[in-house]
Amino acid sequence: MAINATQNGVNGEQAIERNGTLPGETFPTKINHERPSHPNKPIVTDGPIINGRLTAVTQYEPYQLVGSPLLAPLRRLVNKAFSVSHAQTGGVVLPANIDRLRSEDEFLQNMGTDPGTFNYMITYAGTDEIIGTVGAHRYVVPVLEAVAGGGREGQRSTFARVKAPVGGDGKAEMWELKLMATDVSLQRQGLASYMMALTEAEVKRRFKAEALANGGSEEQVRLVMVLTTIKELNEAFYLRRGYVFDYETVHERGFMGSETGFTVNHMSKVLDA
Repeated sequence: MAINATQNGVNGEQAIERNGTLPGETFPTKINHERPSHPNKPIVTDGPIINGRLTAVTQYEPYQLVGSPLLAPLRRLVNKAFSVSHAQTGGVVLPANIDRLRSEDEFLQNMGTDPGTFNYMITYAGTDEIIGTVGAHRYVVPVLEAVAGGGREGQRSTFARVKAPVGGDGKAEMWELKLMATDVSLQRQGLASYMMALTEAEVKRRFKAEALANGGSEEQVRLVMVLTTIKELNEAFYLRRGYVFDYETVHERGFMGSETGFTVNHMSKVLDA
């Protein structure tokens, strides 16, 4: 099912100004990164061996990254990864010079503070050199009923989800994969797949722990991971990893500076908890 999401009277340059967002973004109703009265420390575990080097995986909660010196190199990593992915198409799907994150604060806003939000960063062991990042949060943003690209809500983001995912009925708990990026020199070495598996495992662990804490059974509720991506760039990657196609939004040539037009895919995966 395709939704044609043109915006009358909006040229590419204006669209970048108003809708300059890329996949993996939702809009939390309120940003609050205050430290709790009893803050936790980031959790550090061993990561995979990359190019013969040991790595470390650090799990952060949102407040632990407020004011962190890691935000600047993290922003550079994300922007470079997105730029290179667009450049691989010759920059015709979307211009390669569009920054995914325009500021460090924008990363924190994208990350959000929804219950359970977490972020993984992979670094070479003993260094602060970030080579990969991915996050997830509970998908609590209401599914929009308006047609994409139409009305106030449709204008908030080119990539807003307007339909429920496969399996996403009232008995489903939904999580969203967010802001996944790897060092461009390390792409196609399995790092993105590793981060996806790591994130899905953590979501399942939290899902089970909460179900047990509430005295219920996680089997009574389906666990669904959702994501949004550009079809021309990443659809095959996610299909290979078990994600299914929910629906797509088609944007015409000129939108956000695209020379060819592009399609936004909304995908989901029922996790085997």
